[in-house]
Amino acid sequence: MISNTLEIPNSKENTRFRKKSNCNESESWVDSSECWAWKGISLPSVYNYKLRILAVTWNMCGAGIPPDISDIINTDAMHHLYIFSTQECLRSIAMSLMYSNKSAWEKKIKNALGSDYYLVASKTLGASHLAIFGHKSLKHFIYNVETSSLSTGFFNMISNKGGIGISMNILSKKLLFIGCHIISGQDKVSKRNKDLNLIEKKFSTNMEADCTILLGDLNYRISGHIEAIDYFISEGLNRKLKPMDQLRNEMHLGNVLPGYAEGEIEFPPTYKYKIGSGQLDTQNERIPSWTDRIMYKDVVGILKQKSYNSIHSNVVSDHKPVFSQFVLKI
Repeated sequence: MISNTLEIPNSKENTRFRKKSNCNESESWVDSSECWAWKGISLPSVYNYKLRILAVTWNMCGAGIPPDISDIINTDAMHHLYIFSTQECLRSIAMSLMYSNKSAWEKKIKNALGSDYYLVASKTLGASHLAIFGHKSLKHFIYNVETSSLSTGFFNMISNKGGIGISMNILSKKLLFIGCHIISGQDKVSKRNKDLNLIEKKFSTNMEADCTILLGDLNYRISGHIEAIDYFISEGLNRKLKPMDQLRNEMHLGNVLPGYAEGEIEFPPTYKYKIGSGQLDTQNERIPSWTDRIMYKDVVGILKQKSYNSIHSNVVSDHKPVFSQFVLKI
């Protein structure tokens, strides 16, 4: 049982907490300078049989197409595969139930990546979208591309929440990517577990793969008193929040996503921010949380995570984008 009772320390602990990033560089938690692997290093040949993957999840809060998305793509660090999972993409959930087309978003990504990249596959579920772009050098090595979706909204029919699955073969290896938007609410842990397990089981059973990357707005929250949580955040004491993270605890208990791993979280909570700023929005007692996550499952030992971070400088939405870079051995 995780206690919801926390005491705010009487004295300040570490006026400036310095974190260790996943790229072995020391960075300020407050400044949140994003750490990217392979920055400034040219893209290696496919014939090295080690592919770079960038996975990004972002709840866009119904915002239209941002004028600049270079922060979530970062062309200084090139990849063979790009996976973009977006929620509340381009329009609100309600508007997307009537008009869900995301072609303008795909075109924006394609233009940002440049002529060396093409859309491998994409799938839309209401306001959620999952798109995979590949480098042209992979075009003749990718085959057996499949897409699917599952609604977990009202009676598992309404597409306001759910998951999207895209699978493919690259040479002899099969990959599965799952984009999710799971039910919100501080106390909906059991329902989140149920829906997330349902989505993962459907896709992993129907699209059995050597490795899987699951990402999205999973909506798991931090359990505790908001005053104490706000204090820890203001002091940069990220480590104090980890034992209160619902997803971490549910995975530890074996209640959700068995067999999946997650990189160490060294970035601030990704929700909820005032749009247009980096300031947390705690109105209506909204507890800041790591709602946006990237998980992975590697059955045969071919996937290695190189980075895991948020893009704190992005202020388009009330969520911060989260990215992770991987090496895939094919």
